[in-house]
Amino acid sequence: IDDIWVRAAAPYSYSYKSLARPEYRGQRIVPALLLYSDHELRKMGYTHRVGIIALSNYASLAMGSSTGSQVIGRVGYVHCFGRPFFFRSRAVADIGLELYKEQRDWRMREQRS
Repeated sequence: IDDIWVRAAAPYSYSYKSLARPEYRGQRIVPALLLYSDHELRKMGYTHRVGIIALSNYASLAMGSSTGSQVIGRVGYVHCFGRPFFFRSRAVADIGLELYKEQRDWRMREQRS
């Protein structure tokens, strides 16, 4: 959204949009996928998975607590005056997680066209 990206520093990996179709919800498919991906990521040296969940997404918050995930802090942005203003709590900053706006070089895009 708004060309906002997430950067996580090793040994943390960022997980984006884990979901199940409505007809398969409640069958613990997403927790199983997360456990599998955690196993594979550990092989690559990533020991922690980081996800960002909207405060109003109660289903994902419940799923996170059922898989042993812990809330470590808050991160987000407010878009005003034509640009995003980012914020993050101290714990989020300490692990090296940050949001940033993709810087597009429009000249490069024009040259490729």
